Amino acid sequence: MVVGNFNGKYDFGLGAVQSKGVAPNAFLIKYDAKGKPLWQKTYGNGDGTSSGVLPFTVRVDSADNVVFAGYFDGGMDFGGSTYAPGNGQSAGFVAKVKPNGDPVFAAQIGQVGNSAVQSLAVAPNADVLVTGNVYGKVDFGGGSVGNANAVSRYLLRLTPAGKFVFAKLFSVDGFVAADSSGNAWLSASAQVGKSADLGGGPFTTGLGIAKYDPGGNFVAAKAFPYTCDMIQGTNNPVSAGYVAIDGTDHFIISALAFSAGLNCKIDFGGGKTVPIAGGNILLASLDKSGTAVFAKAFQGGSSAFYETDVAASGNSIAVCGQFDSSIDFGAGKLVAIGGSPSILIAKLTAAGSVVWGNAYTGNNAAPYNYQATGAAFAAGGAVVLTGSYKGSSLDFGQGPLPGPAGMFLAKLPP
Repeated sequence: MVVGNFNGKYDFGLGAVQSKGVAPNAFLIKYDAKGKPLWQKTYGNGDGTSSGVLPFTVRVDSADNVVFAGYFDGGMDFGGSTYAPGNGQSAGFVAKVKPNGDPVFAAQIGQVGNSAVQSLAVAPNADVLVTGNVYGKVDFGGGSVGNANAVSRYLLRLTPAGKFVFAKLFSVDGFVAADSSGNAWLSASAQVGKSADLGGGPFTTGLGIAKYDPGGNFVAAKAFPYTCDMIQGTNNPVSAGYVAIDGTDHFIISALAFSAGLNCKIDFGGGKTVPIAGGNILLASLDKSGTAVFAKAFQGGSSAFYETDVAASGNSIAVCGQFDSSIDFGAGKLVAIGGSPSILIAKLTAAGSVVWGNAYTGNNAAPYNYQATGAAFAAGGAVVLTGSYKGSSLDFGQGPLPGPAGMFLAKLPP
């Protein structure tokens, strides 16, 4: 499954489709194992002020139903049900369709002020878990919560039919994954000088994790602090990224490191301390008790790394994104070709050993022109990668993709 947005006329392989109105529309496409499109759906009334409909993430449950989420402004039609945020602002959404694309449910999150969805997970019983931010008071289904004139961050759980189970509010953005027992695992980062609390008490530096059971009861939390000889400015040297659960219920957390201090490092416990430097990717695996199985920092040179996504399946982990200098996962340095922003994808074992890493780029050196935005595992351990490009020479090994711009779906061998 692939989600994204488009504006104008686009052919995803089933014939050209025209977006509605002037603002971008969302698309949802199902492909078979060989990359053949089976069906496509588009969403959006096209009357948004700027962003239109922007889906961030997609998941598939054990019955092959598809759940996707993001945000929208203006109006949007999900299979006959129309939604619209108030006051010309944006709202989050989560929607579910059957294996054939027919709608199951859709829910708007937020009504007054800008709101959005940040991450999405599906539990083994097909419950839907969503994190994001919402402005003002909101009723997720269990009564009004939140502050009238402030932004709250939330964890929301819905049944497979889209009915409310529970919601939790926090002061920081979180990323969510679900383990085999249906517990929700959260990862977040604190800002310099500001405390964050995921339910287990405040932490003021570094990263924090928390675990909630299927009924919304708090189970446990841990903080992983950083230390620096000197902090530069007010930015956190480390920012939480996407998360996943592997086949042994280990919680895989990612983070981006920034040049915000001198001699910074973060402690994941058990002697697993890793350096924080600008352009680094941090990746850690935590067992059911939150104890670090491994923690690694992958050096990304002096330039930044963007758009990380993490996937896990069985005993494998995949991480993807974009970089514009060099990075070393331990299997040899990958260099951004010609200094152009390049797509990165790497596969690791559950123990943190690198299986392989690849970089891809084209002939357009402008920023953000080659982006990997999502990774997943297919049958047999193959890695599926999706993203966008501008240029005419992006090549995954079967010849350049057609220009001048487009979206890509690539399946890489195990």
